[in-house]
Amino acid sequence: MPDIHAIYRYPIKGLSPELLLRVELTPGETIPGDRLYAIETGLSGFNPAAPAYLSKTHFLMLMKNARLASLRTSFDQAAHRLTIETVGGSRKSAPTCAPPKAAP
Repeated sequence: MPDIHAIYRYPIKGLSPELLLRVELTPGETIPGDRLYAIETGLSGFNPAAPAYLSKTHFLMLMKNARLASLRTSFDQAAHRLTIETVGGSRKSAPTCAPPKAAP
């Protein structure tokens, strides 16, 4: 049986991963807090009233936006606040939109 040495989540798709020291996993579910948000690269057609899967090409991603690798980001899940720090040390912090609603 393989050993798990680390589990990471990406609270905002395409930005920095967060190491999870401990996490409760549920069969058939995603990692809690993983990819709660994504940053659109234009109008993607996403409808928050009827969320549906969209291809990653609709959002910022390292594969197409290599400069993302130079950013350090952190996400405060309780406050739904994103902080971004550049290589030069510039730091910005802002709230994301309202927290996503849990599935019924």
